[in-house]
Amino acid sequence: MSSAAPRHVIIVGLGVMGGSVAKTLKRRAPGTAVFGIDPDDESAALASRDGVVRVHALDDCDLDGAVVVFAAPLDVTAALVRDTAGAWSRAALATDVSSLKVPVMEAARTGAP
Repeated sequence: MSSAAPRHVIIVGLGVMGGSVAKTLKRRAPGTAVFGIDPDDESAALASRDGVVRVHALDDCDLDGAVVVFAAPLDVTAALVRDTAGAWSRAALATDVSSLKVPVMEAARTGAP
């Protein structure tokens, strides 16, 4: 990554997709702090071995200039996007890895402050 890499990235969901994003970020942008949120202790432990710092909620993070990546299953991502809009809307960028965008965009509009 270039010098324009974000200061920190918060990945919501540390399963296969989120874990892959985290691992790639740690390898390609070593100066970027990577935080992860996942209720599954095993997924969080695997990500921790790759240098991801576990946090329990977006509100626990400094979102100024952050990139938030939602990497949970579609129904969970839509609910999280809706329910945490007050937090992620403070980030520089919020994105997701879902294959369908309409449910996530509708959730974002519903939850937007």
